Amino acid sequence: MVLKIPNLREMLTAYCEEQNLPKRKQIYATMVGNCYAVSMVMAKMIGDGARAVYGKYCGENVDKPEQTFHRHGWVVHKDTIWDPTRWVFEGKKPHMWSGPEDSDEYDEGSWKMMDQPGLRIEQPKREQGKLVFMDWETPGLSLFLSELFDDSRICTHMTPMELHYIAHVSPKHLDGHAIEVYEKMRKLKLGAMIPVDSQSYADSLRKSAKKSPRRKK
Repeated sequence: MVLKIPNLREMLTAYCEEQNLPKRKQIYATMVGNCYAVSMVMAKMIGDGARAVYGKYCGENVDKPEQTFHRHGWVVHKDTIWDPTRWVFEGKKPHMWSGPEDSDEYDEGSWKMMDQPGLRIEQPKREQGKLVFMDWETPGLSLFLSELFDDSRICTHMTPMELHYIAHVSPKHLDGHAIEVYEKMRKLKLGAMIPVDSQSYADSLRKSAKKSPRRKK
């Protein structure tokens, strides 16, 4: 079955219906300034693991050429970005833009920016009195997390602030362990520390894992 990606006219109709807008107001201008809401509708239309994401757009902006990035929302499906509102920045006629997920013009969750020197969250000092036994289910996870700290501290036990630091590492750097790390944090009542974009990414990994067919023994 070939998956159909909605065109921009179909997107506009679906978005306006979601907003209960009458047909006379179903014009492309209604999408301006509503990039994430539009992307959420589009992701729902595509299904099949499509995600509405929010982060930084670092491409051309004809109205504000001096700005190096702009907050923006778009859709990621498999390895492709679908952007139904990029035309607002480009000053072009409304169109659906698509490109590779690793495009330098897009920074999901602002993870690329936060990984730059000077913008990274400072690694917390270890507070021995606040250590909690983590009881990781995945063998080797404590060692993997230890390597994310400059001092390679042992992560069989961690403090809340150490978990806060890990939660603000790009989930793509967690090598698939984001699901378990975030679940453990929620059990410890630390879920509020997890950035929304990171949790959304982990949720998509979980859904993909559930859909993957199991091998027959």
